[in-house]
Amino acid sequence: MKPRGKFVLKLMSVISILLGANLAISAGSADLRCNQLLTALRDDNFSAATSHFDSTMKAGLSPDQLGKAWNQLLADNGKMQKWEIIQRGQAGGIDVLIAALTFEHGKMFSIISVRPQTDEIAGLSFKPAGAPAAADSGTSPPYANLKKFYEEDSVVGTKPHELPGTLTIPDGSGPFPAAVLVHGSGPNDRDETVGANHVFKDIAEGLSSRGIVVLRYDKRTYAYRSVVPRNIGIDDEVIQDAVAAVKLLRARSDVLGDKFSSSGTALVRCWRPKSQRSRGRSRES
Repeated sequence: MKPRGKFVLKLMSVISILLGANLAISAGSADLRCNQLLTALRDDNFSAATSHFDSTMKAGLSPDQLGKAWNQLLADNGKMQKWEIIQRGQAGGIDVLIAALTFEHGKMFSIISVRPQTDEIAGLSFKPAGAPAAADSGTSPPYANLKKFYEEDSVVGTKPHELPGTLTIPDGSGPFPAAVLVHGSGPNDRDETVGANHVFKDIAEGLSSRGIVVLRYDKRTYAYRSVVPRNIGIDDEVIQDAVAAVKLLRARSDVLGDKFSSSGTALVRCWRPKSQRSRGRSRES
């Protein structure tokens, strides 16, 4: 018997700005370059810090200018005591890392972009630690047609860890295929916001412009970042909420929910066995 429809579960681990892309980077040369830069800043060695810049960065930010900007940060926050890379991803072929910086009197985030071909630093910015999400929700990507879908607020999971989410739903009666966007590492909001990029929002709008229901939601370590333990396991951090998101979509009358397939990188293998037990038959893709 042919299935009535197909439920498409898209797993997006880390960051991508290309529709349907499946990108991931490992902790490697980009991490090393990030740590070298932050070490040089900690030691007030601005010549060493800028030596890792690409030609555009070197032209726009001299060692003296970097030193003045860094010293202003120290004046406001005290000496930098430590840092930790909390998020890794990729945007436009550039590795993007977010490091949480701890100072004597405060915390900040540093967003560092590294060219994977040359290991040169292509971008550097700092912002206060607070809500990681940017105030600007971003503009729609050029491949999205806002006239072909609408948004609806949603809630994934149950108390005490309800997660606010957003559904993008194609116009029409359906039923439609559907996708859940599942985060990679780090405390990410539903849009997978990194700097000016709103990766999941772009993906959702692009897919829904093409007739696919998309659910995205704030990650548990983002929505409850003040209470979740630092040693949270992948089951609590990712799997339970991803399964809850799938169940939410399967219960909708405008979603084709007979059968689903899953695709992605390493995270798929981590949670697929449990998702299969929770929902029955599945197909890999």
